[in-house]
Amino acid sequence: MKKMGILSFLLFLISSLTFVYSFFNVSRENIPGGIMIFLSILVPIFGVFAASLAERSAAKVIGLIGNLVILFFSVIIPAVSMLFWNQP
Repeated sequence: MKKMGILSFLLFLISSLTFVYSFFNVSRENIPGGIMIFLSILVPIFGVFAASLAERSAAKVIGLIGNLVILFFSVIIPAVSMLFWNQP
């Protein structure tokens, strides 16, 4: 199960690089919406599941914490801000 920790770490790298690229990209047309949702929401969820199945290692810890941070910034903060947004 050591490979699951490495997989979780790689999924974290893919989603974080995509997420950072979307912040610094001037024209948002390069990454379509469906692919962006997949890379910033579903890939970290797969990474959290892979980290939960992995043996205890540094890759597991980095993958788990990193994927949870990506999920926090791509799911939790937008959902909470949408609840408090009351004016256009």
